Amino acid sequence: MTGFVRNLDALTTGSCKLVVPVMQWFDFIHTSQDKVLKIVVTEGEAMVGRVSVRANTTFFETDRILRSIQLPVNPKAIDYWKLEYQGYTQDELQFNGVDSKIAQAKKDFEESIRLAALNLNQFRISKEELKEIILIRLREREKIDFQF
Repeated sequence: MTGFVRNLDALTTGSCKLVVPVMQWFDFIHTSQDKVLKIVVTEGEAMVGRVSVRANTTFFETDRILRSIQLPVNPKAIDYWKLEYQGYTQDELQFNGVDSKIAQAKKDFEESIRLAALNLNQFRISKEELKEIILIRLREREKIDFQF
């Protein structure tokens, strides 16, 4: 998920998420002579002034899942996995497209443990032992009670 989020002051009649390429927004703002930009969002489309463009849209009964999810600029698998323990609802994680990244982070962890255990097998260290050692260290470092 690359890009950025910019919140704008607006008068609205409801809650929605609108995804438009940044260059289109840049063009709208720089070519508009109006001090106020009127945007009408309908299913799959946004009308900015007199210009209509196709857009990904999602409408909500409430705006409770619109909370921004905080991630570092170049997130690692651990950063996605931590989201599961930071009070976000499943709807928020899914809406922001990070639920699949969390699942992938867990798979990456499991695969890393498997590969390390293969290498450490000659020292009689089992996969289960290694996993528990790593989880203990992660819990200490990240201050999160990771479960697997």
